[in-house]
Amino acid sequence: MTDAPSDPAPPAGPPPAGEPPTSGPAVAGLICGILSVCSMGLTAIPGIILSVVGLRRIARSGGRLRGKGPAVVGLVTSCIGLLVGAALVAVLASLALSVRQRHGGVEASLRLHTGPQTSDRSVRRSLDAMAFQVRAAHEYAEEHGGRLPAAADYPSALEPYVDRRDLPRAPFGRAFAMNAALGGMRPADIDHPDRTILFFEVPEGSPLVGGLAMLRALSDADACVVGFVSGRVECLTLDALDHLIWHPRSTFIL
Repeated sequence: MTDAPSDPAPPAGPPPAGEPPTSGPAVAGLICGILSVCSMGLTAIPGIILSVVGLRRIARSGGRLRGKGPAVVGLVTSCIGLLVGAALVAVLASLALSVRQRHGGVEASLRLHTGPQTSDRSVRRSLDAMAFQVRAAHEYAEEHGGRLPAAADYPSALEPYVDRRDLPRAPFGRAFAMNAALGGMRPADIDHPDRTILFFEVPEGSPLVGGLAMLRALSDADACVVGFVSGRVECLTLDALDHLIWHPRSTFIL
């Protein structure tokens, strides 16, 4: 006796649907976002664009695409990378500006007021040498707590800063004296640096520290080259010097 044939197996149903694919822009945005944090923000903008594109495609797919999480992470990390890059650029720009001001800021801010009294070659040499003298004083201050050399230490205190760069000296027969009132002062504390005398030209052999009275007593010309705290230099008549600031606490009045 043979067994009765078994019932046929029920027909197989439709195959189970697999997981929807991950959005390519979402993954690319995540990669760019991670890289942007490590690359000073170089891939931040592509990461933002790709992440946004991925989010839009996922939203419009009706569930046929996934990857919203990676797209959001990519967008956030890309924004962070962009901020990091911007901050780093700002820091580097600030450092570059600081170095430029230290090594050439005074020279860059120099404004030579030309006129009949500056046409002579020796006066031009005095103007150039005075500009470097003021720069040397500022370099000294940067390395000594922001203070100018004491009046008693000038000019020996500035000799290393002048010698190490072989800066131009005053023309033959001339010398640069320091305003005694500014000895040991902080340039940053002086209210009117563009009007305050730091150095002035005197005949060679004269005292190298003093003020307006000494200049008038020793001057052998009608004009004088002066250097201001700000770095500006000019060749001025002696009468014009009365209207400048020789004491840092004085107030200039027109």
